[in-house]
Amino acid sequence: MVFGWKILKVKGNSMFPYLFDGDYVLGKAIRRGEKLFPGECIELLHPDYGSIIKTVSSVQNGKIKVTGRSKLSSETDQIGQLPIHCAVTRIIWRISFSGIKRLY
Repeated sequence: MVFGWKILKVKGNSMFPYLFDGDYVLGKAIRRGEKLFPGECIELLHPDYGSIIKTVSSVQNGKIKVTGRSKLSSETDQIGQLPIHCAVTRIIWRISFSGIKRLY
């Protein structure tokens, strides 16, 4: 991570058609106390799955629920409700063979 920015490689198709397996994303570190909003794409550190990229579906009482965009993604209930501090990176840009696209 350089100056709070991070490049990640997308693995899997859980965010298809929003993100594709093999795409790269550029994100900015989420600072403690920074708000998250439904619909945002984030990287989170899941206690069982490790680093995953998902979409925020809800934020309530210091916890977040996330979901994938594809039917291939794990179910929201399977991923579970996580403490907000598990959200570590706000995904802002998608870098793919077709070009660069701003997501947020």
